[in-house]
Amino acid sequence: LRFDTMLKTYIYKDVFTGDEMFAVCYPTQEEGTIAYRVEAKYITIGNDGLEIESNGEEYDSQAETVLNLVYSHRLVQTSFSKGEYMKYIRAYMGKLRTYLRTHNPSRVQPFMKEAEAFIANRVLAHFADFTFYTGESMDPEAGLALCYYEGESPNPSFLFFRDAVVLSYPGFGKSLDHPVDLDKVATSTAKEAC
Repeated sequence: LRFDTMLKTYIYKDVFTGDEMFAVCYPTQEEGTIAYRVEAKYITIGNDGLEIESNGEEYDSQAETVLNLVYSHRLVQTSFSKGEYMKYIRAYMGKLRTYLRTHNPSRVQPFMKEAEAFIANRVLAHFADFTFYTGESMDPEAGLALCYYEGESPNPSFLFFRDAVVLSYPGFGKSLDHPVDLDKVATSTAKEAC
């Protein structure tokens, strides 16, 4: 594998820290206008950091099974009690509302209305089902990735607030305005790269 021929892909970064949260190469669905649901999968990596093919051979003793999204974007697992999460989310929603007033004023009212229902019905109602991840900087006031398992799937999905991430292209440092047509920026080859 030659590094000079590796694909770069569009990456969603936290609007406050610039931490990478996920890339467009992961299967992603929109949950209304409030969140992205991103599918992750378990991969096995060796001590050289490359994925090891599963072909019946014994794995290197240094091999480790990780979630591709967590590993690739250096997400860090954290934990909350329900009370701690309520305190965090109240402060975070205020911070995000201030950000939206400056960067996308027309989204403030729709976001806050949909966020309230999403938090109550999707997150708090199923709080025990979630695992939380921060970005690489581990900033306790920045956005979170909410991880959960759906049905009998062996692989989890992650939820990200749409208005809390910005799409950028690595190497250029330029953000892109939403909405972006993901079909145009993520080719099937790039999707396989994750």
